[in-house]
Amino acid sequence: MVTCHLDPRAFIRLWMDDSNKLVAYAMLGEDPNFDCQVLPEYDWQGIEQQALDWALEQVEKLRRQEPGRWGGKMATVPGRMMPGGLPSWSRTGLTTSVSSPK
Repeated sequence: MVTCHLDPRAFIRLWMDDSNKLVAYAMLGEDPNFDCQVLPEYDWQGIEQQALDWALEQVEKLRRQEPGRWGGKMATVPGRMMPGGLPSWSRTGLTTSVSSPK
């Protein structure tokens, strides 16, 4: 999803717990495509919203820099860690695919 010419430090965000264990990540790809996965014990405690806010902020910056390349609607595939997809995020214009990955 993050192609080799995109800087992972700018297009991937990680969340760690107090013991430095990875508990969530968010990635922004070129389409623009958004992916976020959160460990079940951290579900719906605010990370998902932080991830979406981060992605929307990044896309807005990129659209100002390169509108032709980043002008499309953001898209995502609802992951197994996001029950029912992203219904509360529909206000953002984020679109989801009709099928989830296996």
